[in-house]
Amino acid sequence: MNIETEARAREYAIKHGAINLQQMIEWADSMIKSSDDPAVELFDIS
Repeated sequence: MNIETEARAREYAIKHGAINLQQMIEWADSMIKSSDDPAVELFDIS
């Protein structure tokens, strides 16, 4: 799954109560830390 698809899936999960905002932030933080060139959009989430 690419990062854009995963982010949309996580946004959907937030809207429907499957995950909370803190979990989304933690995911974005981990993606930023694990990438040499993270997507700029992740910084908006983080």
